[in-house]
Amino acid sequence: MAITKVTSGVLATDAVGVAELSATGTASATTALFGDNAWKAVSDVSGFTRLHIPATGDYTVPASVTKIVVEVQGAGGGGGGGDPSGYGSGGSAGAYTMKSLSVTAGDIIAVVVGAGGSGGGGGTNGVAGGTSSFTDDGGAFTAVSSTGGGMGKFNADPDAGGVSSGGDVQVDGMRGTSASGGNFIGSPSMMGFSGPRLGTSTTAANASTGYGAGGTGAYGVTNGLGQAGRDGIVMVWEYK
Repeated sequence: MAITKVTSGVLATDAVGVAELSATGTASATTALFGDNAWKAVSDVSGFTRLHIPATGDYTVPASVTKIVVEVQGAGGGGGGGDPSGYGSGGSAGAYTMKSLSVTAGDIIAVVVGAGGSGGGGGTNGVAGGTSSFTDDGGAFTAVSSTGGGMGKFNADPDAGGVSSGGDVQVDGMRGTSASGGNFIGSPSMMGFSGPRLGTSTTAANASTGYGAGGTGAYGVTNGLGQAGRDGIVMVWEYK
């Protein structure tokens, strides 16, 4: 039988439905038709799956995850303590690092979340913040690391802010403020804010918020306590 070529015309409404498609797989309320002419589960569509916030320990790449974006925030340094002879300077902020990585399901990656440095007691220095890191022990990628912020000191400038490494985006932490003249505020971080400085009649610095900010130093009073720096954090954005 000869085939007649159709050069123009209009298909009737509903003339072509799922039954007329020669796609593989099964059409259902939970599948979609892909460009390879196959019905597949909607969950197979490439894209963001979830945000995971791991604690210190091992992170295992979940099934079907092929890419991740990791954000690594180092911890803040503790503020220096004060006494009647002087002030404590503000603690410095931890560094921030972000990296996009290709991964394989089942990969095991070591995670370290830095702890905020404690504040100094009357007339003593604070403690530096801890380093946060994301490290493949198999060496598939360079470690993503953010060191913690330096300590606030009694009657002295604080140590430097944290240093970032191994990322696509790297932001070193800011140094906290000097103890001179009562300007002893801890440094804000990419993910946290320092607390306001003390009034003259209080003995403990005001708390910082968020992650990685330095602790505020103490006013020059008896046993003025510097505020602790904020803990770091590691966040993993998982993609299929």
